[in-house]
This record gives sequence, structure tokens and C-alpha cells, in this order.
Amino acid sequence: MTQLKCCQGDSITLPRHRPEETRESRSPIRVQFAQGIVQTVPHPFLSCQSRLREGRWSAVRPIIVLPVRTLAILFQLLIATALAEAQSNPRKPVRPPLDLPRHDVSIPREWLTGVSDLTAGFGPSEQESYYQVLAEARDRSLSAQKQAAAENLALAEQEFRADKSNRKRQYRLFYDLVTRPESWRGQPVTLRGYIRDLTPMEVGENRSGLEQLYQAHLFTEDSAQFPYVVVCTEIPPGLPRPEVRRPTDFITVTGYFYKLWSYRAETESGRWSAPLILAGRLEWNPPRPTESSWRRLGPVVWLALGGLVTGLVTLLVRRRVHDREAIRRLRGLSQEPLPSESEIRQALEDLSQEEQGPHR
Repeated sequence: MTQLKCCQGDSITLPRHRPEETRESRSPIRVQFAQGIVQTVPHPFLSCQSRLREGRWSAVRPIIVLPVRTLAILFQLLIATALAEAQSNPRKPVRPPLDLPRHDVSIPREWLTGVSDLTAGFGPSEQESYYQVLAEARDRSLSAQKQAAAENLALAEQEFRADKSNRKRQYRLFYDLVTRPESWRGQPVTLRGYIRDLTPMEVGENRSGLEQLYQAHLFTEDSAQFPYVVVCTEIPPGLPRPEVRRPTDFITVTGYFYKLWSYRAETESGRWSAPLILAGRLEWNPPRPTESSWRRLGPVVWLALGGLVTGLVTLLVRRRVHDREAIRRLRGLSQEPLPSESEIRQALEDLSQEEQGPHR
């Protein structure tokens, strides 16, 4: 006999296998539960129909469910381990580098030689260039940065559409930055979306004259639920403080892609990465639908109101004239004298003679 210990103190006693036994002659299995209950069940090789026929499925269930649950747990652990390894050591897709032109407002490449991707914080080789890029974003012409960003985006989209495998796909700048950071490093980009948080940052010692910085998580249409990390030197006055349930929309940011920033997240590995954009300032352009709509629709609205008032006045005047005519007719009828009894009889006789005339 072989005795197996199961979960919760249960034990299963398996009979020793004999080669001369047949499927029908195999010894039953003795199952002892932790509560002291002892049950005897058929051998596992007996048909399932006989077990159900005997009504002992509840006793056989621990034998079947336990291995299935164990395999399911092992499978989940394997998947979680694979996801954690993929997040901690992401494999960069094999994509050719994007040859973007170096604009007058692009960051010099020698400033970015010590920048490393997928790191939290800034290393010693990144401290100086970090503040230098922020100062350039603050001091450079914003219109020139936007023009260069538009040219970069047009070239990237043209290269994307040239690939026949992308005919049914949409270009996403977020994905391009994550998969080809070396091609975009130091290049201006323009992003539009909403922010869920805005936090003032402490500024360390720097030679660029920076005194105040702000960090925000920007979500765009192509990034979906994954944010851009934006660090800027200035925010517009009157910008409402964003919240998780009430984000601030209509945000535009033009700045430089610096690196892939690693931050804490509720994932299997506990880390995630996002493009880090260094910008001069946030732009907030909320629409004014009420004022602009009334200005555009003002003449139309006034003409419609004038026509409505004219129609109502005309309807009231006609109704009043009609009422006066009806009153005048009633008064005229009331002033006419009523016919006498002899006149009524004479009229009836005339009618009867007219009716009898054709039959004669």
C-alpha cells in the first residue's frame, strides 16, 4: 500500500499494483479525510460512468481537482515570470534607425553622449546635460521648435507609410519613441493631450539659471493609458490643478525627447518606462464655445427671433380681427325683428305648394 498526504490533512491510500490484475479487479482506494471520515472509492482506472452511477463523485473529486489546480497554478506562475522578465529586460524591436535632420534648434549630440535609457533618476553623466536641455527649451524660439517638430513628425509618418506592412496600421509617436530612442534623442516633438498630475520639483545646483521646474504626466491619443513624463520650466497662469478623476485637458507641449524614463508602477516587475520630454512651458488653450458660438450665430439667431415675433404678432392681429367680425355679425342678427306667426304660416304654405306643384 502507498499512502499520500494531500492538502488540509487528507490522506489517500493507493493499493499496490499487480500485473495480473485487470481493470475491473483492481483494489479500491481508501480515502481518509482530515475530519476523520473514511471512504472507499473505486480505482482511478475504472470508468467514470461507473463512478457517477454509484454516486461517489464527491469522494473522487479530490483526486482529480488537486492535480488540475496544481497545473493551473504552475501555469500562472510561468506566465507571471515571463511577463516580469520581459518588463525588466525589454527586447527592442528590430527596426532600422530613423534618419532625422539636425535642425538649428536640435540639441547637439555631444551633450547627449552620457544619456542612458530605462533608468530611474539621472546619473552623474546626465546631470549637466539635463539642465542644459531644459535651458535650451526655455530660451529657444517656441515657433522654431514647433516647426522642427512638425517636420520630424512628417518624415516619421512618411517612413512609416512607405512600409507595406503598415498599410492598415496607424502611426504612433509614442511607440516610435519607445522603440527608437536613439533616433529621437535631442529632437523637438509636439504633444497634445491631457495631464492627470502636476507637481513642482526641487531644482538642484545648476549653471543654467533654472530656479523652478514642474513635472506632469501627459496622456495623448496615441499613448492611450501610458503617459509621457514632461518636465517644464513654466506653466500658464490660471492652469487648474489636475486630478485623477478630473484631468486638465487641452494641453500642448513642445519640447525635446531626452530619454526613456523608468518609474514605479503596479506591474509584475514594479517598474515601467515612459518617454521623458524636457520643455520650456506648458500651453493650455481651453476652448470658449459659448462666446464663439454666439458671435458666429448672432445674426442668424436674431433673424430667427425676429421672424418668430413677427409671426406671433400677425397671428394675434388676425385672430382679433376675426373676433371683431364675429361680434359684429352677432349684433346685427340680434337687431333684426323676428317674423310674426302669420308670416311663418304663410312661408310654410308656400313651401308645401312648391313641393306639391310638380306632382300635379
